[in-house]
Amino acid sequence: MDMPAASFCWPHRLGGVFMPQIWRFAMTITACVALLCIAPEPLYAATCFQHAPADVSVQHLFDAAPLPPLTSDEVTKLRNTMDAMRGKWTGTVNGYWCLGTAQEPGTKPDDYTVNAAIGGGTANQLKLVATMHGAQDGGTHTEKLALFLEGSQFYVDTPAQPDNTHMQARSIAVDHVSFAQMAYPPGSGRVIVRTIDVQDDSISIEVEIYTRDILTSASAWHLTRAR
Repeated sequence: MDMPAASFCWPHRLGGVFMPQIWRFAMTITACVALLCIAPEPLYAATCFQHAPADVSVQHLFDAAPLPPLTSDEVTKLRNTMDAMRGKWTGTVNGYWCLGTAQEPGTKPDDYTVNAAIGGGTANQLKLVATMHGAQDGGTHTEKLALFLEGSQFYVDTPAQPDNTHMQARSIAVDHVSFAQMAYPPGSGRVIVRTIDVQDDSISIEVEIYTRDILTSASAWHLTRAR
């Protein structure tokens, strides 16, 4: 990641003379301004390269297959959450990709404005289609997510496919669902964790991507219902 220019972070010499009092003052100002210059970096970098929670590790998802059934209470709550998500939404995504190493972490921002439509043919199916407008590169692409309930089983993207056997619903509550999914193909070592919270007219989606049990990307979706 490019560092800010030195002339921005460091104060200029005062007429080429550094008396002791001026030097101490200059160093104090330098320290304060330097903190402002680098503050945005640790906000993201502090979480890069952290280890995955035990329940979303690659080994756990392999060992947990096949999918455990949901309880009837979980099915009801999940169906209600899916129903509350239906509609048209607008908002933003703030994300990053991790760069560097665990000892010297850095990030590459990955931010978007979003227009999304969420619907489905039945109460047990939900499909999100989002048009993403990149803040950094100005490009546009589409992202899709599908959720399915089949009896007491919960699937992501495509029901009953082999890659869906390596997923797990971490928590299901009123207007809340969190789940981990092994990215296809399972041998890639990538796990995607999504946490969705729904309120009256807003949706938040937290996404974390772990590669071989190390965090390599994360994003936060903030959507409001389109009027």
